[in-house]
Amino acid sequence: MRLAPLPGSAAWTHVDARAGYEVLFASPGRLRGQTTAVEAGVAWGVAYDIEVDADFNTRVVEASNLTINGSRDIHLRKETDDLWVVDGLRRPDLDGCADVDFESSAVTNTLPLHRAHFTINKPVDVASPMFEPPTSGSSGSNRPTR
Repeated sequence: MRLAPLPGSAAWTHVDARAGYEVLFASPGRLRGQTTAVEAGVAWGVAYDIEVDADFNTRVVEASNLTINGSRDIHLRKETDDLWVVDGLRRPDLDGCADVDFESSAVTNTLPLHRAHFTINKPVDVASPMFEPPTSGSSGSNRPTR
C-alpha cells in the first residue's frame, strides 16, 4: 500500500501536547510549511522548506525557529549514502538517517511513509534527526532518533 499524493495545501490544528496550527504548501519536489504553537506556556514557531526527490527522499532542508528569545536558522543537506551536513559542518551522528523529523510537524512525520510499501498495522522502522522546538526556556535540540 502507498499513500495518496499530498494536496497542494493543507492546514490543521495541533492539540494535546501543544495548542497550535500547521500549514503545508506542497508542490513536486518541495514541502513548505509552518507550525505556530504554545507548549508548556511558551509560544514558538517553526518554518520549514524541504526539498525531496520523486521518491520522497529528503535532499535539502531550510528551517527557522522563532521564540521570544529570537530566531535560529538551520540548513541541512543530505549527501549520498545518507551522510548529513548541518550548517556547513559534517554530522556523523546523523549518518544513516533518511529524513528530518521536526517534532513540531505532522508533515515531516509522514516522509518515510510516502516511500514505504507497507501493510496496515505492521510497524515501519525509520531513522531521522529529530528537531525539538524550545519550550520552557530550553534552546531545543537536534538529535538522531531511531
